[in-house]
Amino acid sequence: MTGRDVVRIFLKHKWLIILSILIGAGIACGATILWLLYAPFYTAEAYLQINPPKPSAMVDTAQLPSKQIMDRLTRSQAQLIKSDAVLAAATEDPLLNRTKWYRRYSSGDVIQELYDALKVASVPDTFFVRIAMTERASTNKERAELADIINAVANAFVEDNTKSVKDDRVEQLDRLSDERRTLQSDLDAIRRAMSEMRPEDIPNIEDQRNVLNVQLQGLVVARTELDLGLAEEQSAYDKILEQERAGTLISSAPVRAAVDANPTFASLRHAQVNLRTELDDALAKFGPQHRRVRTLENRLDSVAEQMKRQEDELAKNAAEGVKQFHQGNIETLGAQRKQVEDRYEALMARLNDAQANLAQLKQLAAQEEALEEQINKIKTKELDYRLLYRGERPVFLRRQAAKPRKPSMPKWKVMVPLGVFLGIVVGVGLAFLLEVIDTSVKSPGDITRRIDLAALGMVPHLDDVDEEIEDLRLTFMTNPNSLISESFRRIRTCLLFSGPPSGRRSLLVTSPMPEDGRSTVTLNLAGSVAQAGRKVLVVDTNFRQPVIRKLFPEIPEAGLSSVLSGQANWRDLAKEVDKDLFLMSSGVLPPNPAELLGSDQMRNIISEMTDQFEQVFFDGAPGLVVSDSSVLSSLVDGVILVVRAGANTYGIVERTRDMLTRVGAHIVGVVVNGVRVTAGGYYRRSYETFYEYHEQEQLPAAPAQPPAKSARTTKQ
Repeated sequence: MTGRDVVRIFLKHKWLIILSILIGAGIACGATILWLLYAPFYTAEAYLQINPPKPSAMVDTAQLPSKQIMDRLTRSQAQLIKSDAVLAAATEDPLLNRTKWYRRYSSGDVIQELYDALKVASVPDTFFVRIAMTERASTNKERAELADIINAVANAFVEDNTKSVKDDRVEQLDRLSDERRTLQSDLDAIRRAMSEMRPEDIPNIEDQRNVLNVQLQGLVVARTELDLGLAEEQSAYDKILEQERAGTLISSAPVRAAVDANPTFASLRHAQVNLRTELDDALAKFGPQHRRVRTLENRLDSVAEQMKRQEDELAKNAAEGVKQFHQGNIETLGAQRKQVEDRYEALMARLNDAQANLAQLKQLAAQEEALEEQINKIKTKELDYRLLYRGERPVFLRRQAAKPRKPSMPKWKVMVPLGVFLGIVVGVGLAFLLEVIDTSVKSPGDITRRIDLAALGMVPHLDDVDEEIEDLRLTFMTNPNSLISESFRRIRTCLLFSGPPSGRRSLLVTSPMPEDGRSTVTLNLAGSVAQAGRKVLVVDTNFRQPVIRKLFPEIPEAGLSSVLSGQANWRDLAKEVDKDLFLMSSGVLPPNPAELLGSDQMRNIISEMTDQFEQVFFDGAPGLVVSDSSVLSSLVDGVILVVRAGANTYGIVERTRDMLTRVGAHIVGVVVNGVRVTAGGYYRRSYETFYEYHEQEQLPAAPAQPPAKSARTTKQ
């Protein structure tokens, strides 16, 4: 079903839909009036305000939580209102258990009944939760009791929520108190440890540490000097040992000084000097070979040898003294360094103890301060929670339920649109139901979509055209410029271009049932083909109810039956009634029409007719009534099936199609006859356009105006 089909259905059944809407609106109005008179419903409602949780009572926090958090909070509170604890507490409220509603349900599960009757929801973009209850109330007392029920539930929830919040605060206070006691115990232990270490000695410890640092620095300097002295003495001692091993002790300055200081060695050296002086004088006076010179040389060698022996002995003795001297210095300096090192370690131990005591005291002091700060924070938080416990109102009844004054159900603005909507639904449903029940063919589109046959075109219903047509079958002669004639021209065009002309020379026009318009289509289509310049023959093959002889009395009474019985030649019986249009009647009604139409003689006659005429139409009998058309359809080139819109159903057309297909007939296409263009019909706009265009063609042309002469032409 396309959109056009839907629009057509609406237009076709618009009065049914309008009537359904009016009936639905009327029923809704009557039902609303009766409902208001005898059983109106009233709604009582109360509003609870949900306050966002306060982080502190001592700080003015103007910043509100986010919208998402508040929406979640209000929805959560709305869910808690219908909890069993709240509803059980509400049923014990005198406001509720003295009402007529409570007495009505007290014998059953009143909490479940109350749960089902209550409507609780958060109001969007606000801090409010709405509690409502709708009940049938005929008297003022029942309406007042309805408000009492809502107020009882609201009060029960406020009390339950307040108690729950206070219990949470008490639990928080107990937890903070336990934490504070634990911290206080730790603080007392730290203070005892600090009292044992006398915190007032901290300045003395710091002074002592400073003195020890100065002393340690002096000891470090002394230790350094002793280390240098030890290094020098050890170096000198090692040098003496090395010279002793090398035999060069005399090169040592201390040994040299010791040897030179010896008196014996000094006298030998003095004697050596004197001998040298005498030797020099003797050489100068006597020469080198003189006895005195040689004597002096021998004495000088003896003295030198003595000096050498004396020098070695003295050097060895002096070296032993130097070594002993350096060893003594090394032992003395080592002892002094050990004393300095022992004193340094003692002072360092005292300094470490002083620093450890000072660090421990400072650590204990820092821990004491941190614990005192934590305890103070806990005390502040305890005070804050106590203040919140006394003044916090997380939920309170913002507006109590009052006795409802106007009915909540029914409402005119709901009932009337609902009635109209139901009327539309019923009207549209009936329209579509009637459309579904009506299986008749209504347009060429139904043929192509539902029956899978080609649609050659459609013929409008006679009541929908503007022309006065006496006989629709003769429209091509009496009204050639009418809309119906134009529709046959379109059918002619589709027929001529639907295939090669050689395969369309002989055509049978039939229909499923009588009165479908076979003769109308045959004559008008043949007339339109003849007007196109083609030589056309129309043969009446309906031996049951012939029509052509009644419409054209001038043609011979003898016809096709006479030809088939051998009594006449068909060429003599075909008479021209219009230019290029020839007609032949059915003749005398035979007793066996199907046998005549299916004979070989009929096949030969069709062949002769197609040789002489460009187009031959056979006006056949209805296909589902008699078998004449089925027999003839197998002898012609093609079959044109005429379907009357609104009369033939899909099933009838399909059976006709199947019947023709089984005998080997070729269905060229379907012509839909009697298509309506009234409201809900088809092609109204096309028809209106046709007539408007046709009227414009018939308007007299305006006389041509002579062209105006120009100024130059006038002058000439």
